[in-house]
Amino acid sequence: MTNNPKLENYTGDARRWLATFCEADEARPTAPSTAAGWLRELAAADDSVVQRVWPELEVGELDVDGSPALNWDGLLGAARVQAKVCERRFITLADVALALGELCGQEITPQVLAVAARVAAAEKPSYRSRPLSTSGGERAERRSMMRDFRRHMGLDDDDDDTPLVKGDYTQAVGGVLGQFGTDLTHEAHAGRLPRCVGRETELETIMETLCRQTKSNPVLLGPAGSGKTALAEAVAQRLVEGNVPEKLRGKRLVSISAANFIAGAGIIGTMEKRVARVIEQAIAQDAIVFIDELHMVTGAGATRGNEAGTLGNALKPALSRPGFACIGATTPAEYKRYVATDTAFERRFQPITIDHLSAAASLEILAQRDEAARAQGSPACPPEVQAWLVEYADRFMLNRHFPDKAIDLYEQCVAYALNRGLDVVDLASAQLVTERLLGVPPGMIERVPETMEAASKAGLLDHEEAEDLGTRLSLSLSGLHAGAARPNAVLALLGEAARTAPVFAELLATHLLGAPDRVITVDFSGMVHAASVYELTGSRSNGQRSVLQAVEQMPWSVLVLHGVESAAQPVRDAVARMLGDGYLELDGGRKICLAHTIVLLAVDTPLKQVSSGMGFRDRSAPAGKPSNGDEVVAALLGETLATEVDVIVQGSAVVDFLVGCQWISDQLPKLAEQLAKLRLTVRFHPDVVNCLALLHEGEFTLRDWRRTLDRLLLPQFLEHVPAAHEPARTLEVRAQQTGLYIVELSEQELELEQLLDELAEVGALPDADVVDLKGGGQ
Repeated sequence: MTNNPKLENYTGDARRWLATFCEADEARPTAPSTAAGWLRELAAADDSVVQRVWPELEVGELDVDGSPALNWDGLLGAARVQAKVCERRFITLADVALALGELCGQEITPQVLAVAARVAAAEKPSYRSRPLSTSGGERAERRSMMRDFRRHMGLDDDDDDTPLVKGDYTQAVGGVLGQFGTDLTHEAHAGRLPRCVGRETELETIMETLCRQTKSNPVLLGPAGSGKTALAEAVAQRLVEGNVPEKLRGKRLVSISAANFIAGAGIIGTMEKRVARVIEQAIAQDAIVFIDELHMVTGAGATRGNEAGTLGNALKPALSRPGFACIGATTPAEYKRYVATDTAFERRFQPITIDHLSAAASLEILAQRDEAARAQGSPACPPEVQAWLVEYADRFMLNRHFPDKAIDLYEQCVAYALNRGLDVVDLASAQLVTERLLGVPPGMIERVPETMEAASKAGLLDHEEAEDLGTRLSLSLSGLHAGAARPNAVLALLGEAARTAPVFAELLATHLLGAPDRVITVDFSGMVHAASVYELTGSRSNGQRSVLQAVEQMPWSVLVLHGVESAAQPVRDAVARMLGDGYLELDGGRKICLAHTIVLLAVDTPLKQVSSGMGFRDRSAPAGKPSNGDEVVAALLGETLATEVDVIVQGSAVVDFLVGCQWISDQLPKLAEQLAKLRLTVRFHPDVVNCLALLHEGEFTLRDWRRTLDRLLLPQFLEHVPAAHEPARTLEVRAQQTGLYIVELSEQELELEQLLDELAEVGALPDADVVDLKGGGQ
């Protein structure tokens, strides 16, 4: 009987032993009927296999009648599955022993598998043995075969879908619901879910929708961080408390992710089977399904050969089925883009709008979280610090929503205190953590007078303009101005002042924001068509990004807008809206916050007969006859955009000259750093800046000032750059009436200068004499 077709994939030893139990074999008309009986028979025929694979198993003590029932075909199937799981070419006696031992309750450990591999390697196939087919899939699919076999044998405890006692939440739901989801009612019963505050109206609406005869599937529509998931958890808490209508008493709420349905469902039809099993068990267990990120189900699971096999299509019949209820959650933009486009899927849901919570409700949430955290031994956060965190989040995190942004700040502060071994989060620590987390430059209000003084000395602002801009910045940074969402200041730089925009922006970024690289420049001069507005808002259809995307990464910055007066009217209207609202709404619904920026509108248009800067304007003052500066701004930018300007700055040729001199002074240290990489130590005499300014040719623009440097200064360094084999050099750039010249300093001169500096430091030599001795009195 060793030529039985059912034994063609077995080794010689396994074929000879199994052949004695073939149903047609008269020598053994009765085969064992249980797994323990088969294991005893195998031990009697070849005790070494069983003892080596299961060394601690006492075969004689096995309960033959109490073990799982197993006929001859079941034995062959179990051995085949075990061989495929272990990825062997032939089925061996070791595989039979493994399968029987597992069915008898033994655990297959890595050590057991290693021993079984050595035992199987010693078994040789006969000339009649055929290898197992390797086209059955990967390891995950083979393990799935084993799970299916155990489920067929009734041994898979993890897939127990026996209905639980209604209203008993001490045990989490099992089966496929437990495999693919989380029982929120069990979590609520265990006290692991936070309380929901300020959502009574929304909760009542959800309960009413769940009690409807048709369309009893609410979908929660709200911005990210508005508390949609917290509402679902609140529903679970009410179910546990019994504070629900009679129709909902005893129900469960199970949260399932769309990704769980898709994971591992590579074979067509697997996902649909999972969905069907989840639906059947949800109805049997009287469970409500909660799907967060509902928009993901509409296209999930589709393949090139099965485009209609999506998770959304699989759920459609169940959503209209009596006894099955589903709660969804997503954002309005994603609902409109993904869910609403599938009308058959969308009409099965009842939208419920979820607005963000108020600051007062968020403060109550923080109090509850702090009480729960202190009960677990976490650092305490006093009520005054919680109130400060809520106020700070409301003021500085304008592109996010309550309560999410307040909770983020609170948890970050508690983690900071926990990491440093503090018992209490004080206000100083909270301020340090929040400023570091949001990237807020510290001490900005204190640096406003210093910044205005620097701008006046550089000739960028006159006294009145500096005073008005300083007042505007002090009010906005303190949160006292009327438009809290507007930028900190909007300046219109007219005429010659527009050419100073790069220098002015760098000065503001350096002195006020603490870093010269906090400058973002955008050129609007090319946006001359109405469709150019998409360069501002971006376009999701073609992947176009907004030109203001950098503001999202660096919210505290100086935003320089060039050529707005040349842009098309729709573009200027969009700029006016974003300056008035304090944010730019992108094509996908996301917003870029501009509330923390300083906006410079550089209007480089020749102006005639324009009076001095009009400065800060009181918006609450009664409107009278517009001044000349207001008229010019309105004529260049339009009435709508002109109303958003806070400070008007008008330059002159003298201002451009002073700005150019300041720009050269700033460039010389940078040039010295660049030359140091070429092994040149360069010093500049103080008269170098004045000499370059006197010999400057052309207009007072940055481009012409760069040309002056390229023409008068930089070429002189070419002959002084040392070769690779030459030592480094020390140079000094000096000035004379005809131009600049470079002197190479020797070691003796450097030692003499060091000695003179030491004498001047101790007061043995006047400073004027030191300058003369160094060669400064030219």
